[in-house]
Amino acid sequence: MQRLFELSNHYKRVIRRFDNNSLCVLSLFDECNGAAVNSHSISAANLKLIANDSEVIRFGMNMVSSTEQDFLEERPMTVRLASCFKGFCKDHDRDIFKPIDSNRLDVTPENIALYMFRATAQELFKKSRNLAIFDSYEILDDAGLPSIEKRAMEYGTLLGLRDNHAAFMAQRKLINSQDFSRIKYASITFPKRLPFAYLAATNFKFFPQYHEVDHQADASEDGCVIGVIPVEGGSQFIFAWKKGAERIVAPVVKRFKFARSALQEFVFQLGLEHSENIFFEPKWINSLSRNQREKMKQVQQENIHLLYSNPSARPFFGILKDFECGGLRLQTNSLNFRTKVKGFAK
Repeated sequence: MQRLFELSNHYKRVIRRFDNNSLCVLSLFDECNGAAVNSHSISAANLKLIANDSEVIRFGMNMVSSTEQDFLEERPMTVRLASCFKGFCKDHDRDIFKPIDSNRLDVTPENIALYMFRATAQELFKKSRNLAIFDSYEILDDAGLPSIEKRAMEYGTLLGLRDNHAAFMAQRKLINSQDFSRIKYASITFPKRLPFAYLAATNFKFFPQYHEVDHQADASEDGCVIGVIPVEGGSQFIFAWKKGAERIVAPVVKRFKFARSALQEFVFQLGLEHSENIFFEPKWINSLSRNQREKMKQVQQENIHLLYSNPSARPFFGILKDFECGGLRLQTNSLNFRTKVKGFAK
């Protein structure tokens, strides 16, 4: 246990050093060399809507856990720090994202592009920091050779970073040109505010449950973003990708046909599967049973736990029954998505 505490302290030192030396991510374009501040992937104004006493709860890694069961623990966080990452300098963080830093969300291609850009920046930061952590220590096997498992994690992180970088560069070019015609999106308005929030950049081509993974493929710009954003008068689900990535997102879009009238449950599970940072309203998550909370942690660790068409087989059946309501509203420029949700969102 002493060695676990020492390793945890080592991680904290590396993370602190990396964060303190981080520059505005736009330094990748030679646009800025200012120090990065605490950027928010989800605005504090939005998170306040599901907070109790200015706090939300998220699952965080317990670095000193000696068992897989206790690897994720429930942690209260203030909305001021909850979704922070060292992304942009103060000026760029304020000026670029001003249109979406409020408790209202106008669903437009421009605003969806900003959410994609912000989520991709956060993922770029996380993967860069993870590589710095990997570089700071070594694990040897019984033969005294570098651990295959650690090398595999490093390689996977490096591939993800490569694709995140390609997607981020393409998104910056799109924002600079103000040509948002290539943004495909679907957004569902829930008139009753959901007790959770998340925003995640992901690339579904890396999930073997969706696609045959080709590790030798060239860098891909086909990243997408999924999220549930608390807004004034409800919650907004967003799912966006670039035109040309339809084949990559198709298996996920197809899953919506199983959601039927349980869209609240589905977007909740989708967040657990694909987002490392999902924030919960404290009163709601504390009202759940221990078994329900442990199931949530399990799904988040396993990444994929398909939503079955049989309601009794679904992992979170009924968990959001108090938030079911009519009047769901769909906004999309994807005919395929509109077809999948036809009949239970208008």
